[in-house]
Amino acid sequence: MRRSRPGFTLIELLVVIAIIAILIGLLLPAVQKVREAAARTTCQNNLKQMGLAAHNYHDAKGKLPPALTGGLSNVEPSIRYATMHVYILPYIEQENLYRLFPTGNANYNALREAGTNQVKTYLCPSSTQTESLASGESFNGVRNYTVHYYANLGPLGQNTSVTPATAYERRVIGSQGGYSLAGPLVVSSPAGGGSHGYTIMGLSDGTSNTLLFGESSKNGWKFYRSWIRGWDNDSSGATVTGKNMVYTINSTDYTANNFNNVSLSSNHSGGVSIALADGSIRFLRDSTPLDTLLRLASRSGGEVVTLD
Repeated sequence: MRRSRPGFTLIELLVVIAIIAILIGLLLPAVQKVREAAARTTCQNNLKQMGLAAHNYHDAKGKLPPALTGGLSNVEPSIRYATMHVYILPYIEQENLYRLFPTGNANYNALREAGTNQVKTYLCPSSTQTESLASGESFNGVRNYTVHYYANLGPLGQNTSVTPATAYERRVIGSQGGYSLAGPLVVSSPAGGGSHGYTIMGLSDGTSNTLLFGESSKNGWKFYRSWIRGWDNDSSGATVTGKNMVYTINSTDYTANNFNNVSLSSNHSGGVSIALADGSIRFLRDSTPLDTLLRLASRSGGEVVTLD
């Protein structure tokens, strides 16, 4: 008599494979969701660190950091064409990197060389490495790193919540659409009046009602592929690391006329992370009305803001 061997039939094997495939299909979205949740937490922690750095800068200098110094200004120490991201380096444990930036009317290449260093605090982990590099700046063939968190320069638009509709508090100067001076972080240059910056007390709308930094990090946008510059500076004095509030979230890529007006954006599902002037971090949904965004962007227009 033959003894039969134990084993799987072909049908049983196929059933087992199908069950495993179903389990993988169920688990994969959960793994991706956990990964994105971790990336979003890291992103918000980056904004938290930047917000605390801005407050520490305020404690040390008496004013909030400038969004950009377009040429030499009365910001001390004066670093030609430096960005806010340069000035807060000592307050995010990057003192050694900060010391690489020469003060005064220095050779621009020295600033670009410093900008080839990666500062992870300025980059959202949900964005790709390639699109975390500047295409508009490099040093000896090495591309500078960019930023994913931008200074709020202020609103451009009209307050439609009042009758008749009135313009939000703003001042428009410069080229490529200009930039607003109604936000908490200013462009310190001769064109901008040479102002160092505003005090916390100068944000009369209230720190919990005023946007300080906003995320703009969406993969694949032309803004990142073609025109983005480094986190360090820009020889043209353009508002490289500061943006006006003009459009709704995830709605506007770069065009020839809105370099300074690119909307808040991210690769996070459903919205973007922001830092308010009181140091708190919020997540704004894609559906946030433009009127609410304009109110948030204004530092002293008297607008009331209601966030979910």
